[in-house]
Amino acid sequence: MASDHVQPWMLTDVDTVVMEQVCSMKVLAPPFLPALTAWVAAGHKLVIHDADKCGNAPGYAWLPYRFKSSNPGALGKAGMTFRILENNWMLHNLRGRPGFVDGAA
Repeated sequence: MASDHVQPWMLTDVDTVVMEQVCSMKVLAPPFLPALTAWVAAGHKLVIHDADKCGNAPGYAWLPYRFKSSNPGALGKAGMTFRILENNWMLHNLRGRPGFVDGAA
């Protein structure tokens, strides 16, 4: 869904929200950001994928949990390390199975 069309009521029956390449929170519908903040604080899952297209790290200070993102672009950055911290169904280092990511490559 286009980020400028999201509304607070859309959070009612979902457990996970994925923000795909949302490089500026200004594109979100104004009432959605405070609703999303409360929704995350209540323990729901927010997945943020911003590394490929967002040149600078978007500001995430509005979230209830502080973190920083690294946005090197789609090909990464020389000298940066990629590590899989937890193998799961979505991402793992088990070659030949769906979800495999070759971190060394």
